Amino acid sequence: MKIHVEIDITPEELRKLYGVPDMTKLQTMMIEQINEKLTGADMESLTQFLRPAVSEGMKAVDAYQKFLGGIIKYVPGNVADMVKAHGDDDAEEEAPQTTKKRAKVK
Repeated sequence: MKIHVEIDITPEELRKLYGVPDMTKLQTMMIEQINEKLTGADMESLTQFLRPAVSEGMKAVDAYQKFLGGIIKYVPGNVADMVKAHGDDDAEEEAPQTTKKRAKVK
């Protein structure tokens, strides 16, 4: 049996339904403050303003790349093996063996 329910609801109604506070006034206030800081700002001010956001964004990208790299190492026939097969010098890090060794029980 399949049941299909379609609800026509506005974002404001959905927020109220889930009990999420309305953040539009806060968002408007923050946008106005950002616009005030950026209006007439020179390049040095813009750089200082954006540096924290860019550096944190790059940290997130690096963490995501490490996460994906960790997953790929354990996939049989992984990308690292394929790169090594084609003779790429940067792929010196060996992927772990995919076969499991059993511990001897005494």
